[in-house]
Amino acid sequence: MMTGYIGSLEKRTLKNKKFRQVLFTGKYAQLVVMSLLPGEEIGSEVHPNVDQFFRIEEGKARFVFNESEEYLVRAGDAVVVPAGTQHNIINPAKKKTLKLYTLYSPPNHADGTVHKTKADADAAEEKEHQPESVQAITKSKKTSRPKKQPEAIVEPEISQVPDQEPEQSEL
Repeated sequence: MMTGYIGSLEKRTLKNKKFRQVLFTGKYAQLVVMSLLPGEEIGSEVHPNVDQFFRIEEGKARFVFNESEEYLVRAGDAVVVPAGTQHNIINPAKKKTLKLYTLYSPPNHADGTVHKTKADADAAEEKEHQPESVQAITKSKKTSRPKKQPEAIVEPEISQVPDQEPEQSEL
């Protein structure tokens, strides 16, 4: 088991062909590579307790915040989405795939998550948000042995950092 993530994140992101792949999950952060096909989007979402950092490695992305602010970003650009912000990322290209990576803080997906396509991600999201009674029925219909569930992610308490710089004392 690797202690952290070491490697060329740019190369890994550019080679990635999966919609979403978790590369590393720590106690307070998670590293995920993504690939959006032309015209594809992640879908509007809000993470109430998760900050998210994005870095575009290839292509262009249209970020939409709170359904009213739009930004077009390019390869080399970074975007930070604060917790509680409704957001969507759209690949506006007609032919080029959008390659990006994101850091969640704290983690947002189960460790090792891989969604080959947007449809796979949507199906997993829908299943994750089903009532427990529906999940229990679905699990009981399976004939294979159930997989071990990942440990619950405990959200850390976030301390506020003042916006002021510390006062400098004279020598």
